Amino acid sequence: MSDLPKPEDTIQQQNLAEDQIDDDQLTELIWSLVDETIDEKQMAQLEDLLKHDPQAREIYIRCMALHADLHTIFDRNASDSKMANVLAQVPTAPPAPAPQFDSVPDEGSPIGT
Repeated sequence: MSDLPKPEDTIQQQNLAEDQIDDDQLTELIWSLVDETIDEKQMAQLEDLLKHDPQAREIYIRCMALHADLHTIFDRNASDSKMANVLAQVPTAPPAPAPQFDSVPDEGSPIGT
């Protein structure tokens, strides 16, 4: 077995080097995807970067985590008011009566005597 790279791998790596973009351009592509404004050419470029560049994948994961966190925070505020509306419609039972004891033991006496 030879450890030499295949010619097609070498060509692919050369193409990747030519197509490298900086982190700002990458995040712009990612946010375009999130905002659903990405075009086909940009989508192909992003897919290629994510397929071949571990650093691009790490940036993508961080952006998606941020997006998910923001979505959770802002949806929670919207959900709180929805939940309040739902809870307002749920009938509530009267509170259970407090347990009644026949007598309370004296402070110095052991319980049960």
